[in-house]
Amino acid sequence: MLTTDFTGTYDYEQDEAVNAANYILESLHDGYISPGTLPEALLKERQHWKKHLPDTFEDFDNHFNARINAGLPAAVAGYKLTTGE
Repeated sequence: MLTTDFTGTYDYEQDEAVNAANYILESLHDGYISPGTLPEALLKERQHWKKHLPDTFEDFDNHFNARINAGLPAAVAGYKLTTGE
């Protein structure tokens, strides 16, 4: 869904989904969360956004899943380099 404000027109759900996914992927890559706690982190993030975007959550979740799936291999590889696991 497109949103227009003083910065222009953009897809709010997509922007927020990509930012949320990138935060989780970077946290995994840098060792702040582990592969074992990743499912909990993903669930918590989804619950947060489902509460705040009740009408457009599905759009958010589609973008979120796409970004997580695209970035997961590199994040896991970075985690292994950072932690030595």
